Amino acid sequence: MDLTEYCELKHICPPDHTNDSINITINEVNKLLENGWVLIETFKTCYDEKFTNIQKVHFILGYPTQRRALEKISGESYDELMKEALSDFK
Repeated sequence: MDLTEYCELKHICPPDHTNDSINITINEVNKLLENGWVLIETFKTCYDEKFTNIQKVHFILGYPTQRRALEKISGESYDELMKEALSDFK
């Protein structure tokens, strides 16, 4: 894996094991994915040997360097650029 493909990385995991925290984390990850971030890796950890059935899921996401470069050059979002480009094929 070449991490230079990403200009920004995020590590997201719920702060605790409550359903609210887990749902907030899932919504945050989904929002990032909808906005062009790429899911690079997921992994689980267990920090308490007494409660091995309680694990945290970690999400590693990256924002593609090329996508950010296109946005900076054009001053438009990547999604808007793609809509314009695809409209020529209709």
